[in-house]
Amino acid sequence: MNKLIKYQSGQIIRLATCEGIGLLAIVSLLLTGNSVFFVFLLIIFTIFWQYYPTPEFIGRDLNLTEAEINSFVG
Repeated sequence: MNKLIKYQSGQIIRLATCEGIGLLAIVSLLLTGNSVFFVFLLIIFTIFWQYYPTPEFIGRDLNLTEAEINSFVG
């Protein structure tokens, strides 16, 4: 479980960074109307989608066994 706590902390930091960049892109898009910021926003959404924490994704990143992965689900 110690690996999971460290993983959660890292995941929160990773996604919070992406969220900050996404928020900056949204504000910049609304203020300037420059469509380049929309491209940044699409990139950020793609990163969020890739790093969405599913049990399989967590198990792969932490090299967990199938039994440990199933303990996340229920």
